[in-house]
Amino acid sequence: MGDLLASNLFLYLYFVKRKRIYAVFLILISWCATSCDSVIEPPADMGFNYFPLKPGMYIIYDVDSFYIDCQYDIYDTLHFQLKEKLDTFFIDGTGKPAMRIERYARNNSSSNWQIRDVWWADTLSTRAIKTEENMKYVKLIFPPIEGEQWNGNAYNSITDWNFLYRYESVDKPYSIGVMNFDSTASVLQQSIQNLLTYKYQVEKYARHIGLIYRIKIDVEGISNSNPTLYDPCEEKLPTDILWTQVPIMQRIKIGSYWEQRIQSYGIE
Repeated sequence: MGDLLASNLFLYLYFVKRKRIYAVFLILISWCATSCDSVIEPPADMGFNYFPLKPGMYIIYDVDSFYIDCQYDIYDTLHFQLKEKLDTFFIDGTGKPAMRIERYARNNSSSNWQIRDVWWADTLSTRAIKTEENMKYVKLIFPPIEGEQWNGNAYNSITDWNFLYRYESVDKPYSIGVMNFDSTASVLQQSIQNLLTYKYQVEKYARHIGLIYRIKIDVEGISNSNPTLYDPCEEKLPTDILWTQVPIMQRIKIGSYWEQRIQSYGIE
């Protein structure tokens, strides 16, 4: 009788112990299914490398631009090279670190660089900001999502654009001349066009490089909608074609054009 009782007690303790081990095993599996995955899961790609701020990085651009004021017979065109170099971090007026950007210009590749101006930039948790000619612009927001919109002029005095920045494309290949980029983001900053006005701005960024392309068009077109008033610019219009049938870029009254294309980049 005593042996039977001892045997039953042993079996009971054995199965209880096995149940506890099995329960602990299930708990460990459940924990690993959640915690282990979260540990090894790679961090979300926020797209910060579209706007790198590393001291010493530089980009050289080829620039084509013009300014036209037909009333005063001004037709200035320029072709030159522009260099933007990320210099050093400094503490801005708000107490936050910002990157000093030195900008140089030269007539061609055989000329010497001359300092043009100094801009600066910084990245916050959800946006990249660049100050150009003392005007702050929200260039990008993070993470970059195709179709996402934001107010690029949230920190400056521009109030008459009535147009939100928008990601036209994200992580798409793009080529400029012989240079090919695997992942680029295109930002439409402004697009307004009618018979008398054409305003268009686009910037393209490549991962690990930054800005690779920029175009800015801001022109007003010639018209003879009021022929009773003399306008010397109307003399530039073809006499045998209605002005409404002439593309606005072929009848500019006043305005500017800027196209900036990456030519090379590196670290120095």
